[in-house]
Amino acid sequence: MIVERIQDPEIIEKEILNLKDTFSDLLEHVDIVEYSKKIAEHANVYIMKEEVTCGLEAIYVNDQEHKMAYVTLFGIAAAYRRKHLGTKLFNYCIQEAIARGLKELKLEVKKDNDPALRFYLREGLRILGDSDEERCYMGKTIV
Repeated sequence: MIVERIQDPEIIEKEILNLKDTFSDLLEHVDIVEYSKKIAEHANVYIMKEEVTCGLEAIYVNDQEHKMAYVTLFGIAAAYRRKHLGTKLFNYCIQEAIARGLKELKLEVKKDNDPALRFYLREGLRILGDSDEERCYMGKTIV
C-alpha cells in the first residue's frame, strides 16, 4: 500500500469518481468538478493505492493562525475497510499536519454515519458539538 499526494484537479475528480460508492453523498450535493478544483488549490489531497485506489483524504493544513488542520474529505472503499488502512491514511495526514506546525485537527461528520463516528472515536477524536441538524464537529489535539 502506498500513499501519494495528488494535486491535479482532473486526477482528484477521477479518483473521487473511482470511489463513488464511498463518496455518494458528496456526489449528490456538490459540483464535483468545482469541488476538485477547490481542494486541489487549497488542501492537500492524498490517495492510498494498491493496484487500485482504495482510499482518499483531503486535509486543509493552512490555518497557521489557529494551528488547526481540517479534514474535508475522507473515505476508504468498502472492500478495503476493517484492514486498518483508514487508520494508516488518517495518521499519514495527521503527520503532515504536525510537520506544518499544526496542533489541532477538526472535521465534520454526519450524525447518522455510525461507521465514521466509531472510526473517528477510535482515532481519538471527540464530539465538539453540532454544526447543523445533520452533522457534528469532531476534533482532537495532535501535538
